[in-house]
Amino acid sequence: MAIGDSSAVYSEKRVFSQHQSALTLLQHQFSKVLNDNYLWLDLAAGKGQIISSLEDIINPSIMPKIVYHAFDANQIFLDVAMVKASKIDLKADRFIGQMENFPRLVDETPQYNFVSLINVVHEIGPYLFAEVLFEALIRLKEDGVIYVYDMEAIDPLEVGALPLNQLEVLKILETFYSSLGTSLTPNVSKWQHSTTTSWNFTISIKDLNVSRDSLKENKDQIISSTRQFIQVLIEEKFTRCIRQLDLYTKHQTELVGDDASKIRLLYEFWALNRLRGVSV
Repeated sequence: MAIGDSSAVYSEKRVFSQHQSALTLLQHQFSKVLNDNYLWLDLAAGKGQIISSLEDIINPSIMPKIVYHAFDANQIFLDVAMVKASKIDLKADRFIGQMENFPRLVDETPQYNFVSLINVVHEIGPYLFAEVLFEALIRLKEDGVIYVYDMEAIDPLEVGALPLNQLEVLKILETFYSSLGTSLTPNVSKWQHSTTTSWNFTISIKDLNVSRDSLKENKDQIISSTRQFIQVLIEEKFTRCIRQLDLYTKHQTELVGDDASKIRLLYEFWALNRLRGVSV
């Protein structure tokens, strides 16, 4: 699923808030790199903004051991990312395709030390998110980590995109973890920035303490259970959205001046209405 209004940002040497925590986590991970290559898969990589600051946070001797794999639907964006990688002597490769084809295009072999999904969830939608999360998980090495970050509100708005808030993501993760069969309790952090509110979480496959064979054997059940919960969540969001729009309709004169909220609700209504037509 692609969102027509979505875009990728690239600004030389600028560190965005969504990348800072990922880079801090990577900095710690890189300190453990010894002899083997460190493989990093960046899903919906865009123009590779996150790697623009890579050379500033790591020892130059470690750079040759890092292999960066960028996945995105936009070939032009990936061209920019590959040029940036070459400028800092970062070994890099790319996968071109829609996110729903990620499981088919990226080998299932557990080879990745780090998988990042930054500002991806609102674009691909919560149903596909469940599958992408699982597929990323089984591609991790034994000490591998997944990092996920997104915003609770998008500005500018994107037609068809559905942002989730921290509590909604936490509930999805709780269902996902329960389906995995782990006793681990998930955590989703919330961050207040000057222009938006965001959330992020990490998953360590080692901490889950669930065998890879068990994950693969129960794949369909894990994804199905998570998607079924998401369906309930979507219906609840839709009901709240309708209720709020109905309130605006009935009290138009009393609620003058709140045009931004009305427009945001209309965007949300359209995104939810589309999702309600998706079979789980």
